[in-house]
Amino acid sequence: MRLVKDIYEKLITLAPEDLAEDWDQVGPQIYFPEEEVSGLVISLDVTDQVIKKCLEENCNVIISHHPMFFQGIHGIDLRDYKSKIIYQALKNKISILSAHTNLDRARGGVNDALAKELKLTDLKALDLDDQGRTMGYIGKIETKDLKDLLDALNTFVTTRPPIVYGRAPKKINRVAILGGSGAEFMDQAIQGGADLFITGDVKYHDGQGAYERDFCLIDIGHYDSEKLVLKPLQDLYKEEKTVVYKKCDFIL
Repeated sequence: MRLVKDIYEKLITLAPEDLAEDWDQVGPQIYFPEEEVSGLVISLDVTDQVIKKCLEENCNVIISHHPMFFQGIHGIDLRDYKSKIIYQALKNKISILSAHTNLDRARGGVNDALAKELKLTDLKALDLDDQGRTMGYIGKIETKDLKDLLDALNTFVTTRPPIVYGRAPKKINRVAILGGSGAEFMDQAIQGGADLFITGDVKYHDGQGAYERDFCLIDIGHYDSEKLVLKPLQDLYKEEKTVVYKKCDFIL
């Protein structure tokens, strides 16, 4: 039997911690490193329903994309939602291991999964930071026009239809992509020669900015832009019992 620490060591072979942003809280969130592994639940988020799934499936490890702890916890109060989750995880010795911006940047991670789904070729980095770390991609796409692209997006964007902001491009040859919340990289998409930019969490004034710059932003939602990475994570642990949690509990 593998130990929980072995599961985490394997996770960081895919998504090394040094790929994460400085502000990010990646890594073990709740950690029982010497416990034997009974099974893994793989999810984007850590919710009460994900904990429930662990208990139903007799799994004692959660691999999540979004960390459980972004801000400091100043106390445990079982009237509080997050406190209840922490209590259940501790009580049942459920380890919670997270790979966030390190998984965004990783080869085989969030943006690679999105690029693969869209069949992008001739990839180059959308952004390169001062440490030489990449984020997102610009690549060549086979779709002929905006309608053709939206049809392709609708094959996997299921939470809600894509929202198109700005101005429709006359041609679509190269597109920028960034899973999650990426509108802040619109300048890099334009400067990199993309005809449009696919991401999530586009705000109203981001859309206005795209219109003013004769550009096109397509918001496919945070969840749908990242959920494709669940399959590579499951493949990473093909020797383990894995359960993929394919639902966003807080989008009705």
